[in-house]
Amino acid sequence: MAMRSEPAMLLWRQCLFLALATQTAAFLKPLLFMDPASDPVEPWGLLQGNPSALSLDRTLSLPPENYTAGATVFAAFETQDDRRTYEVYVAVGRPGEPWSGRKWQNDVVGVSVNRYTTKDFKEYSAPTQVLFLPNGSPFSNDQDIWTVKSMDRNSEGYLLIAYYGSQLSAFHSPDGRSIDSFSRTEEGGSFMDHDDSNLIWSRTSKQWVDMQIFSYPWLTSDGKRTICPRNLSDNGGCDGGRRSVTYRTSPDGRKFSNDFGCSDPDPHAPYDPHVRYKPDCKKFNKSRLITGHPTEDPPELQFYRIRPFYVGDSGRLAAHTLQYAASPAEVNNISSYGYWGPYCPKPGGGFDMCHKGHGYGMMHGPHMMEEWWVGSSSQTGPEDLAGWKRPYKRFRAAPHDVWLMSQPVVFRDQHIWVSDTGVYALPLYRLAGVYAPANGEFATPSFELPASGIAGLWVNADAKWKGGLVTGGCDEGCAAYIMVE
Repeated sequence: MAMRSEPAMLLWRQCLFLALATQTAAFLKPLLFMDPASDPVEPWGLLQGNPSALSLDRTLSLPPENYTAGATVFAAFETQDDRRTYEVYVAVGRPGEPWSGRKWQNDVVGVSVNRYTTKDFKEYSAPTQVLFLPNGSPFSNDQDIWTVKSMDRNSEGYLLIAYYGSQLSAFHSPDGRSIDSFSRTEEGGSFMDHDDSNLIWSRTSKQWVDMQIFSYPWLTSDGKRTICPRNLSDNGGCDGGRRSVTYRTSPDGRKFSNDFGCSDPDPHAPYDPHVRYKPDCKKFNKSRLITGHPTEDPPELQFYRIRPFYVGDSGRLAAHTLQYAASPAEVNNISSYGYWGPYCPKPGGGFDMCHKGHGYGMMHGPHMMEEWWVGSSSQTGPEDLAGWKRPYKRFRAAPHDVWLMSQPVVFRDQHIWVSDTGVYALPLYRLAGVYAPANGEFATPSFELPASGIAGLWVNADAKWKGGLVTGGCDEGCAAYIMVE
């Protein structure tokens, strides 16, 4: 016979409550309290959210690639046949993400997707090239070289999405590990859109979801279309609109819907490559878009990329979202950020790449930061945009200039992210939790326990006693406690 339980957590100063679970994970998924506004039940006292920032784990290392030349880690998983072995995917051949501004070299003929395996993130297998994407015409621009964006998997295999020209193409592999095992699901590409596509398999709706970056117009107070606030310089977001988050879906990785942030053409309309590109949107659906908050965000804020992921075995979603705000052209012109372009008018007519030292054109400015987004406990999947919460605005989830393209994996007692600049870590299930500066109390949602086989419950919390009185013992450092009933 199963039992129902509603334990209440009582918190005191300095206590950070993060997760509750049985010692036997098969019986109960960890209960996370990432959203202070909705996760605690019957809260009392002052409860606040307390996020954690990623830190560099110097004991772990990257697959042996030339990251200063632009190699990009874009996906990582536990292998399907052994959870103690991990696979890491690196795109090699594109000069940087973001693009470094260097001219193409004749000996760079395409982008290789290499798969590595490791058990300890210190020693790696030899690479296996699972996909090769040949370049287009050299010495042109960023549009003629492939950009591998993201990848996820389900029980039927792996799906990778990459950008070339103005098309995004999906590639499928049944095992993700065999030489050149990925093949294009649709000749000519899957859809046309902004180049930042972020793929995830929805475990609840059982479909592929592309958390798509989408251009939503800048509007004046009377609803008329305008350009970037205060005429800031932006290579892609001024005339087209601010970079926002919407989604596309696909049941099979072949046919994708239109952007749900656009209601005309209809998201479910039959495939037509001539009307699937973002400028062709005639009517926007604000309920299927995530844009900046009108008063709690900078007015020029844009969402440049979002990487959604499931948090360990909890079934809950979270994401790190790269934020961007355009800068004045004068600032871009002297900045050390390396990407200028791609479309800048030449003084004598025509267009060219925007490079440092050119005081003209619409330039791509530096990014701002990675921010944690958390999915509510009632969220039905990544495509449930109303379920995405932003309780930690302006909290820096990652250090400066760390691009997080990959989803994390659980390694020992940590969540780790393999990035181009190193391996970054969080303690297990400590992305964010609930903090009480004084007395606080809340209950968990009801959960079901089996009648036998439970060794106990564990609480993932930071409530260490810390004392520093010269006479010995502690005063303020003795304030933290946890009571469970």
